[in-house]
Amino acid sequence: MNIRQKTYSHGKCMTPSNQQPRFLDHSRNQQLKKQAVEVKANASQPQEQHVDPKRDFIICCKACQQIITKDEFSIAVDGNNEHIQCNPYGFTFIFRCFNQVWHCMEVGDAQSAHSWFPGFDWTLILCESCTTHLGWVFNNHDGMRFWGLISDRLSTHSQSS
Repeated sequence: MNIRQKTYSHGKCMTPSNQQPRFLDHSRNQQLKKQAVEVKANASQPQEQHVDPKRDFIICCKACQQIITKDEFSIAVDGNNEHIQCNPYGFTFIFRCFNQVWHCMEVGDAQSAHSWFPGFDWTLILCESCTTHLGWVFNNHDGMRFWGLISDRLSTHSQSS
């Protein structure tokens, strides 16, 4: 696992090449397509993130506002901290990776099939408070673990430190 800062990943969709991916929220279809084009255009330009050290950004479940993690726990996985991926059913997800979360519960058994990160098994995670699907936890056999949280199911709030 390579850890370094970069902005986006361009994952290949696991649908047949002649089939367009289905988006979870059809009203966001155009927005996500536009963002994917912008990501491709900006991929060659490294972007630095400037965070005010006097601010502490918390990330909550958008549905119930339960605290899930902090922005400071965002990590780069395979060189990127945000990824765009499609599942085998054609649903597209934009998610960020974190090394620490709270108030999330794992649901079901770990799966290795269709993992977006080779060598890592995945398990669904839900918000403990409202049971909204927030993303996945990824584990490998060496004990490495990280969480992929779906961006549009989160809200970010700043608090003075």
